[in-house]
Amino acid sequence: MVSRPIAPTKPTFLSPPFSYDAGYFGNLSANLNILVAQIENPGLVKTSNLNITNLLNNDTTLAVGDVFEVDGFLKVSRIGNPHVAGNVGTVSVGSVTVTIS
Repeated sequence: MVSRPIAPTKPTFLSPPFSYDAGYFGNLSANLNILVAQIENPGLVKTSNLNITNLLNNDTTLAVGDVFEVDGFLKVSRIGNPHVAGNVGTVSVGSVTVTIS
């Protein structure tokens, strides 16, 4: 897996000038756009330790791509492969007679 820095450029927020400066506000706007893009798309993660708590055990309320846990296995929510809550059932067909003599 290839890792990348949080952003191609790190946003820098300078102290504001005493009077209106179009260049300052243009720079501020550009840096805020970079920050919003970073928050909305954090990119790849590379780590040697990971602890995920409070995982759901089904994907009923999750979006596609969200992670959940079923029987100790991490799973990714996908369209066409549901893991809904309460998907276990029992069925009976006919009867069986056991005779011990």
